[in-house]
Parts: sequence; structure tokens; C-alpha cells
Amino acid sequence: MTDNGAANFAPYFFPDGKRIIFSSNAGDPRRRDFELYVIEADGSGLTRITFSPDFDGFPMFNRAGTRLLFASNRNGKKPRETNIFVADWVGSARRALAFSYQLSAISLWGLFARASAESCEL
Repeated sequence: MTDNGAANFAPYFFPDGKRIIFSSNAGDPRRRDFELYVIEADGSGLTRITFSPDFDGFPMFNRAGTRLLFASNRNGKKPRETNIFVADWVGSARRALAFSYQLSAISLWGLFARASAESCEL
């Protein structure tokens, strides 16, 4: 999909199947900072949607496409501490992220277990 000379990983289709969200270090000349990007399924319209000096990766949407869940080192109490963020997805531009809440990586296991047991979604 991309030919930007960067490390691109963890692609996830939007629920409508028309766009893909993924993590990339394309915006960092040193190739150390990973951010979230959106691209059209045909490879056009690459847009960066997170701007953090810390790692952002492993994005995924709920089934309705109204919430984005991703891992990040932002707000970590220790270096490289990863937390899970849930953001309301309001549109398609970088301003679309309105953070709802933050979970510790440990809390995520409980969330997945409850969601599986109750057959519910985020």
C-alpha cells in the first residue's frame, strides 16, 4: 500500500472497508517515532492522525467504527510503559481523535475477557 521507505505495520481496515489505519515511522527522519496514519484502500490519501513524541501503534476500531483503540507510550509513568487508549472517532482527519479514556495494558486483558464473555464490543 505504501512505498515510503519507512517501517509500516499493524494495518487495520476501517469498518467500511474503504480505508486502512496503521502505524508508521514515516514522519521521523531518525525512524524511531511511530505514529498512526490513515490511507485509502487504493493507496491514495495518506494522512497522519497522531502527533506524539511517543510510540503509537496497533490501532483497531470497534464494529460501529465510532471508537479507535490503540497502544501508546504517551502518559507513561515509566519509560516505555505502554497504555491502551480509546478515542471517539468523529471524522476522518487528525482532529478526529477525542480521547475518551486510557487503560493500562493489564486492564486490557480484563476488558477483552469481559467483552468475550458478554459478546459485547467497545
